[in-house]
Amino acid sequence: MKKKRFIKYLVILIVALVLAWYPTGYYCVFPGEALNLSDVVKGGRYQPEDSFHMTTVTMIRANLPVLLYGYVNASARVAPEEDVLPQGWKVDEYNQYTKYQMQNSHNNAKEASAKWLNIPISEIPGRVRTLRIIDGQASDGILESQDIIMAVNGFEVNSVSKAVEQLSQYSPGQTIELQIERNSEVKVVSLVLGAHPEDSSRAFIGVTLINDERLVEYAGDNKITIETGRISGPSAGLMLTLEIINKMTEIDLASGQKIAGTGTIDASGKVGTIGGINQKLIAARRQGMEIFFIPQDNVDDIIIDEEKYEGMKLVPVETLEDALNYLYDNQRVAEILPVAV
Repeated sequence: MKKKRFIKYLVILIVALVLAWYPTGYYCVFPGEALNLSDVVKGGRYQPEDSFHMTTVTMIRANLPVLLYGYVNASARVAPEEDVLPQGWKVDEYNQYTKYQMQNSHNNAKEASAKWLNIPISEIPGRVRTLRIIDGQASDGILESQDIIMAVNGFEVNSVSKAVEQLSQYSPGQTIELQIERNSEVKVVSLVLGAHPEDSSRAFIGVTLINDERLVEYAGDNKITIETGRISGPSAGLMLTLEIINKMTEIDLASGQKIAGTGTIDASGKVGTIGGINQKLIAARRQGMEIFFIPQDNVDDIIIDEEKYEGMKLVPVETLEDALNYLYDNQRVAEILPVAV
C-alpha cells in the first residue's frame, strides 16, 4: 500500500515538474536596471564626475510559474512568442541576432559620436556571416548557419551591403558560385537563385546575413572601448553615444543630474524605436533617475500609470542632436572644446 502511494505521489510530482518547466509559448518582460555607463564606456580624454545610464529589461521565455507571476505583476508585460520572435525564427537564432545588434550599436555609437565631434574613424570591415537559412529556399541544403560568404561569382565581399549589391545583378533561375568558409575550410558552392517572395523579378537566396566582426575605432590616440557583457539588443545606442561624447569633451554633460534613457542610433545620429519602454521607465524611476531620454516614436507606447515614473522628466528625441541640444540648454556644439587627434 505504501509503495502504491509512493508511486502515485512520484507520478504527481513528475507531472507537476513537467508542467512547471515546459515552455508556455509566452515571454515575460520585467524591469531591468539603469546601468551606469562609467565602467561600460572606457577610454577618452576625460573622466567626468557624472555618467549616463542605459536601461535594460529582463526577458524570460516563460514556464508556467513565470507566466503566472507575469500576469499578476503590474510592472511586467506578457507577450506571445510570435510577438517576440520574427516569423520562422528559432530561439537560438534570435538570441544570436540580438548579440549582433548590440555589437552593431557599439560601432554606430562610435560613428555617430565621431561625426558630431568631427573626429576621423578607422574601420575593420569584418565578414559576411550567414545567421539563418530559410527552409525551402535556394540556399537550403547548400549553405549552413555560420558560414562566411567570402565572394559572389569571384567578387570579394566584406559587408552585407556589398553581398546584396553583387546578388542584385542576377536574376531568378541563374546559377551563381559562392566562395565560403565553413569550420575553417574554404570551399566553393553553386546554387540556383530563387525569386524573392515580395518581388518575383528579384533574385533571392533565402538567408539572413550579418556584418560579423566589423569594428569601428577612433583614429589617433583617442581610443574608446565598450564592454556591455551579456546584455544584448540595439537599444543602448543613444546612451552609449552620449557617454562617449561625455568622455571626449571637457564639459560634464550630465552636470550632476541622474540621466537615463534608451533608443537605437545609426551612424548619422538618428534615434530609433525600442521595445520594453514601460519596463525601462519603471527601472529608471526605481533607481532615482531624474531625466529620461525616450525615442519620439515610443511616446505613444507608454501604457503604465504615470505614478510609476512620477518625478522623472521625459525628453522625447529623434536625433542625437536633439539630446545634446537639451543637455546644452539649446546651445550648439560650439561650447564643446576642440578635440585634438
